[in-house]
Amino acid sequence: MHVAGTDRVILTAISPNMWDDYLVFYDSIRRFHNYPIYVVCLEMIDWQLEEMKKQKEIHIITIDEDRMEDYKKTDPHWRQWFKPFYFKMIPEHETVLWLDSDACALDSLDPLFEQAEKKFFVIADYFAPKTCVNKHELYKKFKLDIPKDKAAVVLNSGVIGIQPARSEDKKVLKEWQRKVNIAAADKEVRSWLALFDQGALLWAMQELDMYSHILARKAWNWPAKKNPYELVTDSRPDPAAPKGWPGSMDGDVLHNIKVDNDGAVFAHFAGLPKLAHLCEPNHVHSLTYFRRKNGGRESKRIFIAGLERGAMRSLAEVFRRTCIGESWVRVNHRPTLAAEAQAKHLGNDYQTPEFEERIGLFNRHDCGLICEANKNLAFFIEEIYERLNGAARFIIMLRDPIMTIRSRMLNFATWPGHLHLAPICYQEDYRKFLRLGLDTTNNYFRIKPGVGEGMSLVDLHIWELEYTLTRISESLTKIPPHAYKFIWAENLRAEIFNVTQFVGGHKLDPTLAEQAARVKYGSGLKIHSQNTADWVESQIEGRTVEIYNRVAAAMHNNVMIPFNGV
Repeated sequence: MHVAGTDRVILTAISPNMWDDYLVFYDSIRRFHNYPIYVVCLEMIDWQLEEMKKQKEIHIITIDEDRMEDYKKTDPHWRQWFKPFYFKMIPEHETVLWLDSDACALDSLDPLFEQAEKKFFVIADYFAPKTCVNKHELYKKFKLDIPKDKAAVVLNSGVIGIQPARSEDKKVLKEWQRKVNIAAADKEVRSWLALFDQGALLWAMQELDMYSHILARKAWNWPAKKNPYELVTDSRPDPAAPKGWPGSMDGDVLHNIKVDNDGAVFAHFAGLPKLAHLCEPNHVHSLTYFRRKNGGRESKRIFIAGLERGAMRSLAEVFRRTCIGESWVRVNHRPTLAAEAQAKHLGNDYQTPEFEERIGLFNRHDCGLICEANKNLAFFIEEIYERLNGAARFIIMLRDPIMTIRSRMLNFATWPGHLHLAPICYQEDYRKFLRLGLDTTNNYFRIKPGVGEGMSLVDLHIWELEYTLTRISESLTKIPPHAYKFIWAENLRAEIFNVTQFVGGHKLDPTLAEQAARVKYGSGLKIHSQNTADWVESQIEGRTVEIYNRVAAAMHNNVMIPFNGV
């Protein structure tokens, strides 16, 4: 129980694109507490600042614009790196609870404050622990030995409890800031730290031997379930009228989040999609999210498959931007069904609970358009069509095969256990890719031949492309021709009118669709060296005609390849 007179405050930070998430964050806290909230505002828009001034016990902290420019020159992710210095921007308080703003309180935060009053704490990572480990080069350079039994200890800096005046807390905060300053001056050190400020805090706590301050309290920094349908509602209670928790709040977005995350005290929407991507706000003053009506029309279900991820993402974005009415549009929605695709490839049981849950999402009737772009869906065309009773349409996104293979090799889409097939320059660049902390689950579950261990890396890519297109072709023979359409990525803009007609003219705004189709979404991963690029070209050289012919055969020669070489 909170002792009267104890000085407790909450600290967070937001940028303009986090506005909708912040609204839910603020409302969730106010349903339990009236503690002052200090908000570090990073390049916020004037109208957003004016709205914040109307909120109860909100203290706005801004950073000088000139200082921002200096930070940006250091690293594009300066907002994340700067977190330890936010604690210096607020007046001195007895107990400060840092909370990331892409989250919401589902129960009283008093237990967290009580813990902070005992000692500094941060929560262990329950989101993606493997991505939270700093690189060994860091510890080698700074001569820090990590005990073997502590090597797997990682943290998530989304929730931190601290008493800034306490000597031990002063020490860790100062060391955290010092580590960030070291990283700011050394690009190589930055590359060794996992997830910006989070890796720097882990490094500081390891050096201070503060492992006991990393608490295994999952409920206090809970990985929020990202279910867009359970978060939307037709109910629109007046946000000005306080309601009891939880029964009388049925229909409210926070109630639905609480139902989905049973046992959570603080649910954190870390990574993507954020809560704002899963809901639609009806008013800047309101914290209730609602479903726009579908007008009685049957939901349209579109599935984009293939091996060209950039164009698949582009087309999904066209749908998201231009859909008339409510839509659920996702790219590689998690879980990505990579494990299920591999299981089907191996002839094993693939109808996992995750697979059934995805079919359930596709079968919803509360959106005008349901769309997922995911290369793994290519393995489930027949099942999806049958389970949705024929109410499914498939767009097969193709690309010049040579460009596809070159792109995938240069973006380090490879197979565990096969990296040794590549030269040292490629292996070194690949490890730089892993150092970015990106998800490698799809790589782990990538299909591969049952035989042919002697295949080169480029042959594996050719085989994957050929095999996937063969599976697609075989599946398409089992559904009617009107249920699928081929699109070449190179012709996406020219094809956009045909795509809108295929989806349904009443579903998309064709003018906006043509504009949205101009946007190109690539992977943005360009860290390979010239040596790696030269090696990839040498692997493809002289094989153009072979690759085109193999792809044409895989497609049963039903699709003309609009490129030279066949």
